[in-house]
This record gives sequence, C-alpha cells and structure tokens, in this order.
Amino acid sequence: YRHDKEISEAFRGLGSKAVPIEIKALSRKDSQLDKWYRDTYPKLPGWLQRVLLEPLHPGRLRVAAWLALLSNEHTDEHLSEIVPLLSHDDPSIRYHAASLIERHFRPENMLVLPSIVAALRSPDPAVRCLIARSLGKATSGDAAVFTAPSLLRALTDNSTLVRIDAARSLTIIDTNTITTAVPVL
Repeated sequence: YRHDKEISEAFRGLGSKAVPIEIKALSRKDSQLDKWYRDTYPKLPGWLQRVLLEPLHPGRLRVAAWLALLSNEHTDEHLSEIVPLLSHDDPSIRYHAASLIERHFRPENMLVLPSIVAALRSPDPAVRCLIARSLGKATSGDAAVFTAPSLLRALTDNSTLVRIDAARSLTIIDTNTITTAVPVL
C-alpha cells in the first residue's frame, strides 16, 4: 500500500479545493477498463510492471478520500454534495457519507436537513445510527422542530443501537422528550 500515504498527502495539500475531488473519489466506481487493468497487471512480466503504474483498488481510494474528508475543515460547506450519497447503491459509500454527515453536520445546514432526516429510513442500521446521532446537533429552532418527530419514530426502530442514538439525540434536542426517551435507554 505504498500509494496510500501519497494519496492522503495529495488530498490534504489541496485544502478546500480538494473537497469536490474527494467526494468524487468517495463515490467512484471502476470502469471496465479499470477492472481489466487491475486483473491484467499481476500477469504482466516484472519489467513491464516496473514501468507501469500499479493499479489502485477503488476501495483504497474511497477510504483515503473518506479520511481526507473527515479531517477537512471545508467539508461542511459541501454537505449538499455528500447527502445524495446516502442513497447510493453501494452500502460502504452510504456508510462513509453518513459518517461524514455525523462529523460535519451543523444546524445551519437547514437546506440538507430533509434529506438527512429521510436517511433515517436507510436499509443500513449503521447509517441510521449515524444519522440519528447527527440529528442531535439540530438542537434548537426550526431544525429541532423538524427533526424531533423523525427521531421519535426512530425510537421504534428494529435496531437497538438506532433506538439508543435516537433517544440520546432527543434528550439533547428537547428536554420535554426525556420521558419518551428514558424507557428505550
């Protein structure tokens, strides 16, 4: 994995300009040519392998992009580009998107709030947990009013962890919901 450090450093070096590139890398899928090259490369003679670039698996690039986005202070400015990934067909991309939202969501991000709340219906319990946690950051005003009913419904989720995270978020958002949340904990 000699390229992992280089990839991370390249992402970090771009700063705020890196975020759109990192988001694209996060959701990247291999083309047929990429798959062919990755399958063919190990079969090539050693002298040719030394001349050509080693193929990069999209999962490694995705993780490097995810780590870069987690630590990039400008990621929260691009949440509207990350939110659509919550409904991606690849479960690992949905998870990475949810973890980025959990890390970078702020109550000021009201425009993406409806899409984030909708992710509480994700087929992935881990995604629902992360989303329930992120909604706990919508602690006041319109954001709290909008998120509380969805978090109350999440108290009946079939995943215990989702119910616990929803209850925690409700206790942060609105002290009047503590009596609803306590039996779940």
